[in-house]
Amino acid sequence: GELTDKLPLSPVYRVEEDHLVVSTDAVFVFGTGRIGREGEERLHALVAALRAALDVLPKDASWRFRVEGHTDKRPIRTLKQFETNWELSSARAVAMLRLLERKGFEGGRLMASGLAATRLLDTGDGKAAHRKNRRIEIHLLLD
Repeated sequence: GELTDKLPLSPVYRVEEDHLVVSTDAVFVFGTGRIGREGEERLHALVAALRAALDVLPKDASWRFRVEGHTDKRPIRTLKQFETNWELSSARAVAMLRLLERKGFEGGRLMASGLAATRLLDTGDGKAAHRKNRRIEIHLLLD
């Protein structure tokens, strides 16, 4: 709820009930595990909102961000850098984690997980389904 109030509407990300969803197509350089310069700029508001949301937690709260990388179900055929979607989703999760770290979030409170196509949001075979499945999810975990 805190994030919904602080984030402007954007095609780059959306707030779900218990996590944030970031479209990888809008942030990552196509076919890579690297966040582009434009992608990083598009994430400024999201990073600021995450920081503001943490400010409302009690100072002694034990929290972590779990950053999950997700891909579509198509096997990788042309990307020599990644053998499978497991490597691609993991690289993207780590890239997002590193961005958060550079923006001042404590590395010890961040974890990355590559889930490939194990949690599809849309099982269709069209471009829209593939686009919807290529995403980063950021979950706030409270101990």
